[in-house]
Amino acid sequence: MNKVGIVGAAITPCKGHWIERTYYGLSQMAVRDCLRDTGIGVRDVDAVVFGIYNDLFQLSAIPEHPLQGIIGMANKPGIRVSNGGATGAYAMLCAYGWVASGLYDTVLVLGVERATDCFDFESMTETPEVIKTIGWSGDTFFERELGWTASDSYAGQLRGGRARLHGRPPRRPQARDLGAHQRDPLPAGEEQPLCAATGRGGHRRDGDELALRRLPVQAAGDVRLHRGRRRGHLRQRGEGPGDRPE
Repeated sequence: MNKVGIVGAAITPCKGHWIERTYYGLSQMAVRDCLRDTGIGVRDVDAVVFGIYNDLFQLSAIPEHPLQGIIGMANKPGIRVSNGGATGAYAMLCAYGWVASGLYDTVLVLGVERATDCFDFESMTETPEVIKTIGWSGDTFFERELGWTASDSYAGQLRGGRARLHGRPPRRPQARDLGAHQRDPLPAGEEQPLCAATGRGGHRRDGDELALRRLPVQAAGDVRLHRGRRRGHLRQRGEGPGDRPE
């Protein structure tokens, strides 16, 4: 395999919202500055890898399609990588494989998206639409209907990692303290999102409770678990007075 190195890099200025630049304009800025840093021209680039998280942020089914001509890579090989929050890393991995194998000598990796192009006209902000769009990244046949959010996948990783690391010293003090905090029992009747309920200690639980504890929940708290005398009681917020179960 060939040795591979990063010979140049660039990033557009970080702003909360680009009014004066489109998705395509930001792509051109990034490529221009990257080539300047590299000291080569776009004609010297053999192929391009696009790292784009999803289609909805760009309001396009194939957002990478018009980019090739705009950045000067028309009629050259291009591929899109979409792998959630790890999209950037996998885009780099794809380019690495191309160069290491000898297929191409120089590959451009471009990560580009504009999450704030999503807009919720009811709240007149971007945030609700962005959260909804991320929700489409989950299992749309089951989990999304139960209120799945991206934070649930992080909670799942935390639970799984804690189980794998159980009894294996050493662990960082911060991680140990976090795990101890999550094992603390909740006060009777306290309300907490299911996705944050990671269990207490290593005690075994009956099947019904275990199944309930694995239900994904909207981070905004649309569905919540009430822990009191009636374990596992669920209610939909906004559908009544919302009294706690007795």
